[in-house]
Parts: sequence; structure tokens; C-alpha cells
Amino acid sequence: MVSKVYVNGFVDCCFKKYILNQMKPNRRFFCLSSIVTNDFNEKDYKFHYLNSNVFQSKSTKDLIRSFVVLKTSSIGRFVDYSERMFLIGEKIIWAPLFRWLMKSTYYGNFAAGETVDEAKATADKLKTHNVLTMLCVPIESKKFSSNQEAEFEYEKNFNTVLRCIEETAAIESNGFAQLKITALCDKELLVNANKQLEKYQYSHNEDENWDIRTVVDLIKSCQYSKIKLSGLSDESNKKFVKLLSYLDKLAQHSAKHGVRLMVDAEQTYMQATLNYLVLVLQAKYNKERHIVYNTYQCYRKDTFKRLQADHNLAKNLGFLIACKTVRGAYMVEEKHYANKNNISDPINETFMDTTIMYHSVVSYLLPYIANKEVSLMVASHNEDTVLFVKEKMAEIGLKNNDRNICFGQLYGMCDHVSYSLGKEGYFVYKSVPFGQINETLLYLVRRAHENKSVIQRTNFEILLIKKELIKRLMGVKMIKS
Repeated sequence: MVSKVYVNGFVDCCFKKYILNQMKPNRRFFCLSSIVTNDFNEKDYKFHYLNSNVFQSKSTKDLIRSFVVLKTSSIGRFVDYSERMFLIGEKIIWAPLFRWLMKSTYYGNFAAGETVDEAKATADKLKTHNVLTMLCVPIESKKFSSNQEAEFEYEKNFNTVLRCIEETAAIESNGFAQLKITALCDKELLVNANKQLEKYQYSHNEDENWDIRTVVDLIKSCQYSKIKLSGLSDESNKKFVKLLSYLDKLAQHSAKHGVRLMVDAEQTYMQATLNYLVLVLQAKYNKERHIVYNTYQCYRKDTFKRLQADHNLAKNLGFLIACKTVRGAYMVEEKHYANKNNISDPINETFMDTTIMYHSVVSYLLPYIANKEVSLMVASHNEDTVLFVKEKMAEIGLKNNDRNICFGQLYGMCDHVSYSLGKEGYFVYKSVPFGQINETLLYLVRRAHENKSVIQRTNFEILLIKKELIKRLMGVKMIKS
């Protein structure tokens, strides 16, 4: 008779040796506030996850699905052609069979379901692991044949986000609803406004027409007709004011329902505009509570300077900063755009440069979080960064369950980190898309293109899933009842 303890110990030993053999002898880790050279040993964070049995509560069926989906999604060619494959599959495969295949694989792994009830069931399942839910609906920018068609679509998307806020309130108390501003207007408008605003990113000395305090006061008194923004045509100004109106109503709806509005970052060539819009909302709504959240992409070389400028503005105008930190998702496109337009590349040269930027931003924010001035979501799939933040929190005395700091990962990815954080008492959220299969699949495919570097770094998670599956298979064969 072979004991379960022996089987588990044998598998753990094999996987530890495997990891050690995969690592180069002088791999460099970013540890606390400095970069140090460190070899793997029993105390390293990856062995912590290896020994945590984090997938113990998952069914074998779910583990097999995760293994297959993450393994295929980590193949660059598959991601490149996935949209085409899904569209062809939808046309040539019998509809009920296609739906079953998608629910059993990619859609089932990365999406919460097609209805609010299914999304709630997913949220309830996550709560059993002390993991919370951040809903997002699969909407984004499109090309339209006419202004009338565009306006109809933007109005439809606006109403969809309104419903998402209401559904978030029903599913997750004090939860997050996500928003991509490009779902509410055309990119050209944002790009044109960006040309007027990018010069103010590090100072916020906007001219009189763009002055944030002035614009906020006009919005508060519903005097939208008096907002005249220099550098924009009359038609563009009208569209920009309409966008401000949409965003104001969404933030107001969020505040009314006790939901936090998480605004995603997008490409650098329009981000100054997006940042400006979020600051306007924060100046109105983040007076006593953290309602509207901005997103800071740490793969940019200027992120720290922009964050400091925004924080100084918040102190001057008397509102609270709330933000999400990410590495960034448009690196390939950003570099191509910079080369094509003969401008300086805005992206850090190396992955380590981005890590240093990320850790610097978090280190700057943490003391203000301790003073209740700032609220932060650390959105990272990187085990090094999660460890860094946890160490820094302990260093300055921030408790695990402090409501002004939380962690975030994508649903269907990085479960070993999410479940461990939940078990340790931290607030951790999964970004969970929900909606019709065809719409959500295309949304997921486009997010996969943007996050290709993240998806391709799932080897360790795949290894953990494989370890758990081998344990179960060996246990079935070797342990007698």
C-alpha cells in the first residue's frame, strides 16, 4: 500500500528538481527596493506556490480544461490566427455543437457566462476562494459607415455599461465595473484632443478652456453648452462634450449604486485625453470616496512623472486619487506607431525597466494608501511583483485586509496567485467578462492579442496544473481504499 503522503511528496520532489533544472544559475530577481542575484531554494516564492495545493478545490475536469486552454493560448501562432479560426468555426460547425465546444474550452475558461445569473454563479464560486469579481462587458471601438450608425452604437454601449454597473451592484458589494472609453466615441476625437493635452501631462497647467476645475464646475451646474475647448473644431467640441456627459452619468450611476468605475488605459497617442477625462471625473466624484479609478501603464517611460503630476493636482483641487497599475498591453503597436511616425518610442527598453517602473510607482503610492489618501489595485500576473507589494505592505504596516489596496488578475489565468492572496486575507479581484458567446469570444481574442506577452508567460501556472493532475492520477492508481 502506497500512502497519499508518499505520492504527494514524490511528485513535489520531482517538480522542485524540474524547476531547478529549468532555471539559470544567476537568474536576477527584483527584491524589495533593489535588484539582487538569488538562486532558487526552499524559501523562494515559486516553491511557496508549489507546496500550497492551490488547485486542490478545483475539479479534475476544470483543471484539464485550464491546462489545454492555457497551453494552446501560449502559442503565438494560435493567438495570431484565433479570431479567424473562431469566425470560421462559427460558420461551419453546427451551432449547438459550436456553443458546447466553446463553453467547454475557451469561453468557459475565460468568461463568466451569457446571463447575469450565470455571472452571479461564477462570482459565488470565486467567493468560496475569497476572490471577488470585477465585471466587464465585451464592448469596444469599431469602424462605422456613417455618423448616425456610430452615434447609435455609442448610445447602445453607454446603456450597456449602465446595466453593467447595476449588475455589479447586485453581484458584488462595493465592486468594480470596467470601462473602455473608446466604446463611447471615435478614436479620432481622442487623438485630436490628445494633441492639445499631451503638453500638460506633467504640470496640469491647462489653459483656461481646458482647465479642469473650470470644466468640473460647468458640469456640476449642467452648463455643458459653455464648454468650449480650444484646438477642437465646433463639431469635435460637440462630440467631446457629449462624451463628457456620458462619462458623468456613468460615474454618477456608479456612486449611486456603490460601485467603483474602473477606466482602462489605452494607446499612448490618446492616453493624455483619457487621463484628462478621468481626472475631471475624479475631481467631481472622488471627494470623500474612491469612486472613479484611473489606469497607469508602467511600460511607459514617463508613468512616474504623470502619476506625480496627477497626485499634485488632486492635492491642489482636494480630491482623492484612485488607480490601477498594470504593465501595459499595447507594446508592439506602440513601438510600430513610434517608428512609423518618427517619434520617440514611449515604451521602456526592457522587461526589467518596466518592473522597476511598476515597483517605483507602487512604492510611491503605498504611504498615501496608509494615510487613506489613495486607493490602488495592483493588477499583475507577475509573482515577483505580487511578492514585492506584499513585502512593502508589511514593511509600512499596511494590513492584508486594508480596503484601500487590492490585487487583480484576469479570470481563467493566474489562479495560483489569486487563490493564494484570497487565502491570506488580501482583497483580490478577477476581471470577468460576460455576455453572448460570439461577442465575448471576439472580445477575448482581441484582448489576447493585446496581452500576448502575459499569456505566453503562463508556463509556471501550466506546470502547477500539471503537477496537480499527476498527483490525482497517481493517487487513483496507487492508493488503495
